[in-house]
Amino acid sequence: MSAKALLKSAREAIGAKNFSQAQEYCQQILESDESNYNALVFLGVAEEKLNNAAASEKAYRKAVEANPTSVLAYQGLASLFEKVENPNALAETWEKLRELHLEGKDGKKCLDTTQKLIDLYERTNQRRKAIDTLHALLPDSGYVEVLTGLDLPPPIETYWRIARLQEKEDEVFATREVQNRRQRLGADPLDVIKAKVEKEVVLTSQLDEVYNKIVELERERGTDVTEVTSKLLVFLQRKLPHVAPERKDELRNKLRTRAEECVSQNLQIPLAYEILLECQNVDAHGYDLSLLTSARDLGESNYIGLLASGYLKWKDGSDLNDILEDLIAGVDTNPSTLFGYHVLAAVYVQHEEYESGVDCANKARSNAFQRSEAFGEVLDRVLLSIDLNLARANLHLGPKNLQTSLGIYKNILSQDSSNLTALQGLGLALAQSDKYDESIRCFEKVLRLDPASHSAKAHMGWVQFQRGQHEEALEWLKQAVEAKQEAVYVYRIGRVYWAMGGQYRTDKTYAQTNLLQAAKLNPRFGPAFTYMGHYYAEVENDRVRALKCYQRAVSLSVTDEEAAKALSRMYLENKDAGSAKAVLTRFVGASPRAVWAYRQLGTVALVEGEYMEAISNFQALLRIDTKDLLSWEGLGEAYGHEGKFQAALKAFARAIELDESSVFAHYSVAQLKLKLGLYAEAAEGFRQTNALASKRNEGKVHMPSVKALLDSLIALAKECYLKGAYGECLGCLGEAVRVGVGAKEFARGMQSFVKVLGDVCIAYRLFVPALVGGVEMGVVEAFGTWVENEIQRFGMRRIESGVEDLPGNGAEAGLDKILKVAVDAYQLAIGLCSAAGTKEAKDLAAAYWHDLGLAFFYRWDLRSGKGGEGKGNQLLALAVRSARVALGTHSGNDVFWNALGVYTLGSDPKISQHAFIRAIECNSRNPAPWSNLGFLYLINGDLDLANQAFGKSQFVDPDWSVAWLGQAYIAEKLGSSEAFELYEHAHELGGESEFEINYSYAVQRYRRALSHGHRDAALYSTATFCLLKFIERRKDDAAALNLLGLVLERQGQFLRAVEAFNDSLHALESPLHATSIEHPSKLRKVLENLARSLCAAGRYNESASTYARLAELGGSDALASVGAGIALYFDGRLQESLAAFEVALRDVEGGEKEGKDGGGNGGHGKEASLGRRMSVDVFKDKEGKREGSEVRREGTSRERSANRRSLEVKKV
Repeated sequence: MSAKALLKSAREAIGAKNFSQAQEYCQQILESDESNYNALVFLGVAEEKLNNAAASEKAYRKAVEANPTSVLAYQGLASLFEKVENPNALAETWEKLRELHLEGKDGKKCLDTTQKLIDLYERTNQRRKAIDTLHALLPDSGYVEVLTGLDLPPPIETYWRIARLQEKEDEVFATREVQNRRQRLGADPLDVIKAKVEKEVVLTSQLDEVYNKIVELERERGTDVTEVTSKLLVFLQRKLPHVAPERKDELRNKLRTRAEECVSQNLQIPLAYEILLECQNVDAHGYDLSLLTSARDLGESNYIGLLASGYLKWKDGSDLNDILEDLIAGVDTNPSTLFGYHVLAAVYVQHEEYESGVDCANKARSNAFQRSEAFGEVLDRVLLSIDLNLARANLHLGPKNLQTSLGIYKNILSQDSSNLTALQGLGLALAQSDKYDESIRCFEKVLRLDPASHSAKAHMGWVQFQRGQHEEALEWLKQAVEAKQEAVYVYRIGRVYWAMGGQYRTDKTYAQTNLLQAAKLNPRFGPAFTYMGHYYAEVENDRVRALKCYQRAVSLSVTDEEAAKALSRMYLENKDAGSAKAVLTRFVGASPRAVWAYRQLGTVALVEGEYMEAISNFQALLRIDTKDLLSWEGLGEAYGHEGKFQAALKAFARAIELDESSVFAHYSVAQLKLKLGLYAEAAEGFRQTNALASKRNEGKVHMPSVKALLDSLIALAKECYLKGAYGECLGCLGEAVRVGVGAKEFARGMQSFVKVLGDVCIAYRLFVPALVGGVEMGVVEAFGTWVENEIQRFGMRRIESGVEDLPGNGAEAGLDKILKVAVDAYQLAIGLCSAAGTKEAKDLAAAYWHDLGLAFFYRWDLRSGKGGEGKGNQLLALAVRSARVALGTHSGNDVFWNALGVYTLGSDPKISQHAFIRAIECNSRNPAPWSNLGFLYLINGDLDLANQAFGKSQFVDPDWSVAWLGQAYIAEKLGSSEAFELYEHAHELGGESEFEINYSYAVQRYRRALSHGHRDAALYSTATFCLLKFIERRKDDAAALNLLGLVLERQGQFLRAVEAFNDSLHALESPLHATSIEHPSKLRKVLENLARSLCAAGRYNESASTYARLAELGGSDALASVGAGIALYFDGRLQESLAAFEVALRDVEGGEKEGKDGGGNGGHGKEASLGRRMSVDVFKDKEGKREGSEVRREGTSRERSANRRSLEVKKV
């Protein structure tokens, strides 16, 4: 079969969809003619239908090779590639087909292929190829002849389609490139990458040409071109910064032309107005008003409309707040605006808000340089205007900014030496720098250039005024006023007259007349009202009119520092702190860097007790000036009042760094340490403060530091006492007395100083009464003499007790003298308070009456129980009287009532009970009155009420050891087995400082050991320790010393026991004890214990002598005779020993048999029994005394609290 017949059969097979048969026919043809075009095409079709894509493509491509100009093979390929979805190959095939159709002049197929190709490129995001292909549909393309007469899309649609594709391509390219470049090693910062990509995009994009063509076509059609013009302007503005410098002028002119067209055609495109406004090279007052009027119509939705509105309001003289509202909103919307910040800076400077003006001018300057660099614009006039405003603002911001102002003015004049504004500004700046001659030369140059310049004449006059040349100043200022009646010129004439003083200030025709005229010329000129206020305040003494003038001045100019100072000061003088704070707050709101105003606000807040507000103000000041000493001190004081002691210490430490000689800072640090309980450091701080103040005041002591040092030493003495460091305690009190006596000549009339020295005297009684022998009595007596002289000097009536001082030179006699000085000191303090006559002084006097009562009571207590009660009862009566006087002023003071209850405990139980109950009513949370009431009931035998009272005291304060002691007494009286546990618990709570508890607990420990028959020395160690702590406080307590001897005897420490019994004996033989009714009995018991211990210690001769003395006192019985016989026997005096035993036998035969506890030798059972009986007798004697004395001591502990409270009242 021939090739022709086979081709026919293949075509028929394809038509019958018998693609396999067609495939065979084509292969037969190709076996003989492998380049047969039709056979290759049919084979491609058959293979495609059989889904053999590769074979089909191979057949089509051979066909193309055989006949490149025929379209059949290309059409087959296109069909195949569409079927297998191979867009790249499909696009390549259609491109070839389009060329073939163009060559064949087949316009319809060319158009159809082109549109398919565009759709494919868009569908596969090949936007650049789509754009290139779309250009074929435009009238100026190479396809125009072939496509003429066909249904082509309108050119405007094609251009819009190109524009949208280009916009999308630019956007996608920029995003992709930024992301890719950020991931590269050593990539630039993000901003740099974005700038580089932006440059590449705008320089390669053809959007400007496309937009221009669209504008032309839309105008031809008569449609709105707002959208496309806006896009064109945006693109050109984006492109302008990136083009080469030589092309900037061309592109900038094109941009400006387009913007002008938009404005002339009244297109509402904000960018057009922005372009025209931002590029104007004028000063702040020279912007095109007609352009701004049109821009205002854009409305507030756009920043340029806001700026235009604000500018026009400024030019119309509208309210400043309205102007600023629009301008600030505009620059906030677009911070890169030059026009906005340029105008805003001028507005701020014109209205004297110089700090804000500086900020805005700097931003405008920065934006101007950026714009000039980016757009190649010349903005010299704009920069000059900005610099003049910047220099003027810095000129008015004070010395810190003066050099900046000078530098700007000089730079301007270096470019234009005849700039009158800069010359006048430089003259003012030089005048502020005290360079008056140079300043005058500047104004002379201005007058040479412009002889009629009234402002230069006024400035010349003001400089002369600053030089102190008042006559010349008046001459120049009067010339300025003749040239023009300006309020500021007339005001300055008034200022000159005011400075001249004398009649020029007091005579109304001078200062007052000119100031009043200035106010009339310009009712909104604040400085005139400020000095009118000065005139009324200082000349006419009319505070009401002065206040109104100051108020007017401040209302006109919140930043008028002189007016704000005067007004706030006058408010404070009128006790109107709230109004003063309001003035100062408004001032710092307008002048945020006004250091003086923040300092004043902080000080007022301190005085008003608003410490957090004070802290805030001082912190704000210190953010401005970190070296302001007064602010650091104020901040520390405020922190201290708020209880933030560590922060306060840091603030004062910073103050000391700034001024190491700051007395207040050192004093405050010491006060804080006193509050924190760091008494030793506080005392050292007050010493240092006093030394600094004395050095500064030529040897005069700093009484606040001395007073605080005394308080610190008393507190430190108490701390030492509680730790058991009695020697250090005594040293602190001694130093306090010496310091006080050394400062007494500087303290005349100071009741607080006298009172605190009285407290020092009382502290001897409270802390170290047994160590008074180590006191420098000469110093104390010197203070006492000074107090007596002061009482006489002030003509005060002194309360005389009529009680003689205790005799002798012992501790109690010395303590009595010290307490007598305390009595006089408190009387002097009371007299000084009475002389003051104020309510505060009256309140202090009540506390001092309480302290006086304590002093009388302690003097009475020294005599009680020692045979001196009768002589000392007048002291107790005076104590009661003092308490009543204190209660007469403060009837609700629980401490005063408690003291009265203690004073009347033994003399009038009913009053004592009433006083304790009133104390409880006044303060039910105080455990002391409850426990004292319990002791009152205990002494009077009502154990049930006593137990209830002690229970209440424990409920109020479970750690109140004295209440547990009272319950222990009750349990012991009731024979309860819990007594010892209660004593033990009281001792655990009270510790070493409660010496009464030490004694009672020692008694119980000793009795417990005896009752169990223990002889182990370790069992008595606790009792020994407690007694030693007790005797440290009460060295002359005979009963305690006797008990200590018995305990030591049981421990086998006979020599120490002998020392204890000897000390007890010496105490009993002192004058205070010699008059006691119980004295002989106590003396006999101690002698017998001493004799027994001497014998046990091997000192037989001394023992025999002591027994002989005992016999002389009538205290010898059978056991004493046995003891004497034993001592004589071991001393080798056998006959005398035998005689003593015979006496003992006769006593025994006479029926006198008693058991005493001896201790010492285990073989002397009778002596041990005798010793036990005598010791118990002494304890019983002592026990009753302990109860009464316990109540008194408990009272005194609360009275000490009253002392502290009175100190606190005084400090307030």
